[in-house]
Amino acid sequence: MNPVDLTLYLVTDSSYHTKESFLRTIEEACQGGVTLVQLREKSGGRDYLQTAFQVKEIADRYRIPLII
Repeated sequence: MNPVDLTLYLVTDSSYHTKESFLRTIEEACQGGVTLVQLREKSGGRDYLQTAFQVKEIADRYRIPLII
């Protein structure tokens, strides 16, 4: 098992973003060298699950671990 690289750990907050700008920000962070992404939202449910899948798709493209 490879250790998790915590060099540049991104903890998300979508409070001040539209869905599109939130996902774009995560994409840009991944392009910029983030080594771990944590998805944190105050609400749960179906919207959270949909967002989680979208963020996972981005993180997977860059082979970056995602914590939900």
